[in-house]
Amino acid sequence: MSISQIAISIAIGLLVLIPIPQFFKWMRSEFGNPPIDPPPTGSVFFDGTLPLVGWTILFQFLKGYAALYVLHTYLDMPLLAASAVCLMVFIQYWISGYGLSRRPYSWFLLWGIASAINPALFLVFPLLLIGITILLNSFDLALVLVTGGVALWMVFNQEPFWIVLGGLGIFVMTALAYLTPILNYFEGKGGLVDQFDNRDG
Repeated sequence: MSISQIAISIAIGLLVLIPIPQFFKWMRSEFGNPPIDPPPTGSVFFDGTLPLVGWTILFQFLKGYAALYVLHTYLDMPLLAASAVCLMVFIQYWISGYGLSRRPYSWFLLWGIASAINPALFLVFPLLLIGITILLNSFDLALVLVTGGVALWMVFNQEPFWIVLGGLGIFVMTALAYLTPILNYFEGKGGLVDQFDNRDG
């Protein structure tokens, strides 16, 4: 295990600390109003055609996808790669500010990671998340179930050990991060019990 491999893993794990919303807010404030004359060649120009939230979602997905791609392609240290992915998710949930305070952004990182593991998950992951969210009326519980399902699928699909380990780590962290809203859900605060108690008739 070389120093460079460790440095790359830590750097990738810290990718989520990049303040993407703040960056695009600055870009929109600086370059959001097109000038009368065309901008000079080579200048930075942001016309604001895509909403800020759209840019944030896109880069959240790309961070997850690119991180796992680089780790898998350039690092020959599976356990180190799994640790870096788990570090990224840990920071996402508890340090970076994109976690529970910005829940819609968090799952796009997980979607990117899942898509890098298997291209089929690019479609399966969001479809399952949306379907379970509608069925159970809880995004928090749906995200935990989907991450757990993906981890279980990795086990039965006999994915490499480091991928299974990373998937299980992400599932555990997701379950812990959303533990309080899930407990509230099962206690009936907006969940199935509450819907049953408030049913007509």
